[in-house]
Amino acid sequence: MKYYIGVDIGGTNIKAGVVDENAQLVSKISLKTNAADGYKSVLAVIIDAVEQAVQLSGEDIDRIKTIGVGCPGTMDNENGTVLYSNNLHWGRTFRLQRILQNISASVSSLKMTLMLRHTASILQVRQRVRKTL
Repeated sequence: MKYYIGVDIGGTNIKAGVVDENAQLVSKISLKTNAADGYKSVLAVIIDAVEQAVQLSGEDIDRIKTIGVGCPGTMDNENGTVLYSNNLHWGRTFRLQRILQNISASVSSLKMTLMLRHTASILQVRQRVRKTL
């Protein structure tokens, strides 16, 4: 069976969950974002949330095929860039997709797809998936 990770980056909390190929929730976690501590702190919380969600799922991380990340603010989806996000206080254009890909490659040998989208876009996809089940 294939598994997928969803990450919701918010100004207050970062949530991560693992779902199976049938869109059934396997595990979930919510951690404080600590946005006021800067982007490095937020990245550390994202990594921690993903690791904890996978651990709680009891699944092997090598079975994870895709990570979907939702982020508030103005996005350049094509380049995986957060242009502006007042909730996160980053204050500049931020190449989040590239940074997360580099982190995942350095932490493990995973060859997974990373998708970065605005939070509202992720909600639309979730609603469509629910209607098909």
